[in-house]
Amino acid sequence: MAPAPSAKTERLMNLVMTLLRTRRPLTRHEIRRTVEQYQLAASDEAFERMFERDKDELRELGVPLDTVEADAYFDDELGYRIRPDEYVVPEISFEPDELVVLGLAARTWSHGTLGGAAAQALRKLEATAPDSVDAAPGLVEPVLGASEPTFPEILRAVQELREIRFDYRGPRASDPMPRRLQPWRLSQLRGHWYVTGFDLDRQQERVFRLSRIVGEVRRHGRAGAYVVPADVGSVDVAAAVVAADGEPVTAEVEVRSGSGIRLRRTAQVVAEFPDGTDTWTRLRLEDQPAEWVVSSIAALLGHARAVEPESLRAEVVARLDALIAAHGEDEIARLAPAAEAALGAGRATGRRGHGSAEPATERLSRLLSMVPWLVHRQGIDLGEAAERLGVGEEQLRADLDLLFMCGYGSMPDELI
Repeated sequence: MAPAPSAKTERLMNLVMTLLRTRRPLTRHEIRRTVEQYQLAASDEAFERMFERDKDELRELGVPLDTVEADAYFDDELGYRIRPDEYVVPEISFEPDELVVLGLAARTWSHGTLGGAAAQALRKLEATAPDSVDAAPGLVEPVLGASEPTFPEILRAVQELREIRFDYRGPRASDPMPRRLQPWRLSQLRGHWYVTGFDLDRQQERVFRLSRIVGEVRRHGRAGAYVVPADVGSVDVAAAVVAADGEPVTAEVEVRSGSGIRLRRTAQVVAEFPDGTDTWTRLRLEDQPAEWVVSSIAALLGHARAVEPESLRAEVVARLDALIAAHGEDEIARLAPAAEAALGAGRATGRRGHGSAEPATERLSRLLSMVPWLVHRQGIDLGEAAERLGVGEEQLRADLDLLFMCGYGSMPDELI
């Protein structure tokens, strides 16, 4: 049975503290003897597998875990350590206007996919300079969202200059096709994210919309495998989008409560009203790609109605008629219950609620940035700390309880 995420987080935290504190590289045997959770491994092989996974995950988080010779006289045994001078953010001073820009940049991403990363980066910068980095909220604040699940992986590939592979369903394709891309940059247009890069199959520049990627994005090959052209900024993303999706349209549609999440992200709510046992919401979409609007409404089936303008409604009806013609009414009727169940499950689990399992590395990353922040704010009120750290009070209590049991050993004076 896999360990609980909290147990894994505690193990990773103890490993980091142990390797930070040591003055010399520690061998695997010494690490297993020091980190209590490793002592519980069922066998040497189980410990080896656990330790290898932990090393990889810490390095993925950016922890500078070094592998060196454990003894200068014996080069057949490796040692491990984390150099404090490489791990700790050096003291950095900013001008007041620079601090405001940093705070606004973090707020821009506060509601997006990188919200957690932006908040953690801000905490690291303000750890030793309390209240200096945060920007006071204004009447109008920039907000940049990225709800596409593939965004973080593609962003990392752009930063690493690494090829990616994925399945892509074009605007007029019924089935996804495999693609190989050298990603150059990410752009946002009319509420949607696009990746521009060199298509290795077609040997030309292409633009792909992230919401059309089916399944996971897989990074392939080594980092730094290509060079981004100097004139990449000249690639006209808007023109490519219009060519693929047609001119943008403005439309209105009524959707049933709990449905139409994709539409709601980019739409304006016009009205909400009950109808029998259901509640319907009228949405207005402005300047959205026509193909995306048609496919999104068609996918809702009976959960959408009253589409305007009439020309767009006709396109939705034509799309559904083509679906019936391709698969037959009997087959669609057979598959409908399973589709409805999948939609219901998606609505129920669209957000990770309280009590759900947070990935261990995600929690560890938050704790590592939280510790120095709290150290420089001794005696801060729990409610204020929770608000400024962006977590609930109950979650902060759970984090503090976990930190209380972490350290570089098991004796009371070795714990946080």
